[in-house]
Amino acid sequence: MKSLDEADFTIIGLGLMGASLAAALRPHCRSILGVDLDDEALRWCKAQRWIDEGYQHPEQAVSHADVVVLATPVRAILGLLDTVPDYLRPGTILTDLGSTKVAICQKMQELPTYIQAVGGHPLCGREVSGASYADPRLFQDRTFVLVPTSRTSPEALALLEQMVSTIGAHPMHMNAEIHDRLVAITSHLPYLVACTLTRTAAQAPDPDDLLRRLAASGFRDTSRLAGSDVRMMIDILQTNRGNILEGLEIYLQALQDLINILAEGGEEDLKIWLENAQETRRRLVT
Repeated sequence: MKSLDEADFTIIGLGLMGASLAAALRPHCRSILGVDLDDEALRWCKAQRWIDEGYQHPEQAVSHADVVVLATPVRAILGLLDTVPDYLRPGTILTDLGSTKVAICQKMQELPTYIQAVGGHPLCGREVSGASYADPRLFQDRTFVLVPTSRTSPEALALLEQMVSTIGAHPMHMNAEIHDRLVAITSHLPYLVACTLTRTAAQAPDPDDLLRRLAASGFRDTSRLAGSDVRMMIDILQTNRGNILEGLEIYLQALQDLINILAEGGEEDLKIWLENAQETRRRLVT
């Protein structure tokens, strides 16, 4: 197995995540080929010298790669797993950047045994999309989940761990089912909460159009995730639906508890509820 500086990469999908990975990785590997249907994304990444060459079709770019990274929305990754393996040489490492892991890793388990398949998910991102927003520092100090499959060799996993550390992230091995259950609470539910907040604001009485002028930092910070790429989020919500529904049920119960406390007017109960939320945030967010 080659070391990182000897490896040839192909990244399929040059949106925010794929282009950021190319930008962060390019100084540390032998070459990167980019694949995207968007000519502008290809031109931008090549102009920044994040990729060596750009292609619109995967079969043109993967046959000589040591590592192929699928950086498209989740359901597009599932489609690519049906076609891309046909063009890979034996021993190629195939990984992804998808935000849900169960469906992807199940499909990876069905690939030919000569492919080294490893699920991946960097826990970072922004509410913007596209190669022009890419940032080589996007992964800095972030957790990067790796989900080995039954056919992942220690050497292949070591190379991906080296990649993750080189771009400034922290590798973490995790079971796909546990991953999807937890990110439903920490990532997917917050997105839906932000969307619900903005829809609530849209329904608020505002005859003099003052609401926009009063939407200060609290609203901006809390609603930020509602600006995320809708196509990407639909894929996430559809492929992690069961876990997200469970999270929503817990969230609804928490809201109902708050409604009851406010309706009863007990200040001490409200103080305890709020302090509990405050302490939980301190514990979870460092």
